[in-house]
Amino acid sequence: MWYFFGLAAVFTFAATGVLAASRKRVDLISVLLTGMITALGGGTLRDLLIGQPVFWLVDETYLWVALLGSLITFITEPSMRKRYHWVLYLDGLGIALFSIQAIDKVQGVGFSATVAVLMSVITAIMGGVMRDVVTGHTTLLSTKELYATPVLFGSILYVTLKAIELDPNLAAVIGFLVVFVVRFIAIRFNVTYPERLMIGPRE
Repeated sequence: MWYFFGLAAVFTFAATGVLAASRKRVDLISVLLTGMITALGGGTLRDLLIGQPVFWLVDETYLWVALLGSLITFITEPSMRKRYHWVLYLDGLGIALFSIQAIDKVQGVGFSATVAVLMSVITAIMGGVMRDVVTGHTTLLSTKELYATPVLFGSILYVTLKAIELDPNLAAVIGFLVVFVVRFIAIRFNVTYPERLMIGPRE
């Protein structure tokens, strides 16, 4: 089941990459590459850091799903009028799916819960960061957006529930919902970090 959730996350993130790129005038190849970088970048960095074979080189299904997601989104993009909000909500779904899958993979090869949480955050957010850099947008990490925080909370909750031996599927669902719901609420109601928790020049 989680394998297919991982494929869904790749498809979703590929879509966000294309939607972000579509805000500028770019060609098809550039759009497809952006979608694939967004979909595969975070997981690639994770696998390199933990010394595991890069997931999409081992199973090319991920690569084809990323390409398919990019192509479908490119074709249907003209009908998506509120593109920015599509990017944000799809991004929230993607980071929730990626975070849970990452924890299972990292703990499955013998790393601690602490490392699993860190790799979960890296897997979930780095694809979006790469997307924003490639498309010339301000990264969500550079704003007051609640972006990495929902992943951190959901990941900590998930590894805690696994540690107390709650049913693995139920624990995964709870962790996923915490990440997605917190991110959804932040987007829907414009919930951001308060100024006193920020550093750097004020806007």
